[in-house]
Amino acid sequence: MTTTAEVHDATVALDILAATHSFQPITDCIFLADKGYDVKNIYNQVKELYNGECIIPLNKRNTKNPKLLPQRESHLRSRACHVEGW
Repeated sequence: MTTTAEVHDATVALDILAATHSFQPITDCIFLADKGYDVKNIYNQVKELYNGECIIPLNKRNTKNPKLLPQRESHLRSRACHVEGW
């Protein structure tokens, strides 16, 4: 899929996943992406529709509103701080 530069990557990610799933099943997948894909809709669809898991670095622009962050990522971040002695 090709888009123009002003189209954000995350806006077409779900369409790409659905198109891929139509010819190559991606259930139980691991979705690895950069922080441009740190969007709650992606986490939800990968988990609920494909029974998969996302590995996406947190986009610090979203940390101002913790409701945008998936619960799993918040848990990992707090655990990492505990391990590092925070």
